[in-house]
Amino acid sequence: MRKVVSTVFIFAITTTFIACSSTEQRSAQDPGASPYTDHGYQENKSQRELIHEGQSGREIASAGQSFEVLFDHNSSMLSEDSKAILDEAGKFAQDNPSQSIELVGHASQVGDQAYNLELSDKRTQTPKSYLQEVWGVSDDRITASALGEEEPTGGSADMDRRTEIFFQ
Repeated sequence: MRKVVSTVFIFAITTTFIACSSTEQRSAQDPGASPYTDHGYQENKSQRELIHEGQSGREIASAGQSFEVLFDHNSSMLSEDSKAILDEAGKFAQDNPSQSIELVGHASQVGDQAYNLELSDKRTQTPKSYLQEVWGVSDDRITASALGEEEPTGGSADMDRRTEIFFQ
């Protein structure tokens, strides 16, 4: 009996050591990894990275209650992908009626600075209208600001052509 208990105890310590070692190795390989999930690396990705990888607005919202709509060059028109993200934002707005919504429009650094400021303003108005008309979000819940080319992502110009949607 005593030998069986010792063997079980040694097995338990060995198993715990192996589990801790593999968690530390995974953390060393990927500092953003969570020891509690297999997808911990994804928890630290930006909304921009998630959109680029094709994640839905619902998955993005769970990362921090914000959404991001991308636009084509020289355009404030919504694509089908943008409408799908705005639908997720609209659903989130309905589920959270006490939260205010801030829209922040951006433009790439391609072209005239004054034009880009105007374009980024249009890029806030289009999602605002969509949220109001399709989802019934009241005007008093939404604020919009245009930054033009002031805050580039540091990535490609395609990623700078965006409107960020923050829930507060």
